[in-house]
Amino acid sequence: MKQKSYLSSAADRFKSSFARLLMLCGIVIGLASTPLGAQDSEDLLEPDQAFAFSAQVISPEKVAVTWNIAPGYYMYLDKFSFDTDPAGITISDISYPPARTKQDEFFGDVQILEGSTRIILNLSRGAPDSGQLQLTARGQGCNDPVGVCYAPIAHTVALTLPETTAGQSSAINSVTDLQQLLGVAASGPEFLAAEEAFRLEARSDRRDTLIAQFFVAPGYYLYRDKLRFEMLAGATLEEHALPPGVSKQDPYFGEVTIFPADFTAELPIVADAAASEVRLIAHFQGCAEQGICYPPAKKTLLISLPSIISDAAASENPNLSASGEAGNNTEPAKKEAVSTQALVGYLGAA
Repeated sequence: MKQKSYLSSAADRFKSSFARLLMLCGIVIGLASTPLGAQDSEDLLEPDQAFAFSAQVISPEKVAVTWNIAPGYYMYLDKFSFDTDPAGITISDISYPPARTKQDEFFGDVQILEGSTRIILNLSRGAPDSGQLQLTARGQGCNDPVGVCYAPIAHTVALTLPETTAGQSSAINSVTDLQQLLGVAASGPEFLAAEEAFRLEARSDRRDTLIAQFFVAPGYYLYRDKLRFEMLAGATLEEHALPPGVSKQDPYFGEVTIFPADFTAELPIVADAAASEVRLIAHFQGCAEQGICYPPAKKTLLISLPSIISDAAASENPNLSASGEAGNNTEPAKKEAVSTQALVGYLGAA
């Protein structure tokens, strides 16, 4: 009896398992008969509709390319690339609008652009040219709700550039290009030029320290994490700490730390023994509270260093130390003593 009961139970389990297997097969067959994601695929736009492209000549040395990205779609910032023909016309700099950070399931944190995306291409034109430019622009984007990414897209357009005249520059002219870049109406508030909104000076009171001072105009701010310094010549920059700044909820980057007012950064250096001056490079980026962010900027500063005073000269004049600094002696220094006051650094060409 026990053996018969066991066999009966085993048969029941087999029937149940077989029934579930048939049901699973039915589901698989049903899925096979309907293309996977057919309903979602019907909702996807064609690439030219999802990422509509256009290009416009702004000036003899500036072109704006625009991708009108449909709602629910986005493009990867690092997938944009541009080529020019003929070889005599090249792209010297590219200004992108602020990007948004997205958590991508395949690539992790990525920078993306959405909506109407306007990118400014600054051109370098050497010898006289015909003004005929063939521009190829590439990019790649995805649909967010469905989770489908398109193949890379390429557009080639023929543009006619105005003739260049002497003295014209490929740099951004005032803030007009910035307003065009971000779609800010010309009738809106007037904005300062970047060099007026973020004025930078530097000096050296000691051979082992530089003092960098930013003067930030009211209504403007600098991103703390976009600020960095490097030495071009004459010294080695040591590890340094920036002022703490203040926290701000930024519409583009979320919670960030900014400098909304003037601040000073002390930069320790090891100067070359023969150096009488050093070149400091500052990289920074800032915004106006009322709606525009400036492209990342770079400034080069030439800074004079105090002279080195030899041990012999220091022994002859107690008011001077071998480092070139004044000692603690309160008697007036001799007129022929070398001054320790350094010259204020001036802004050089970036």
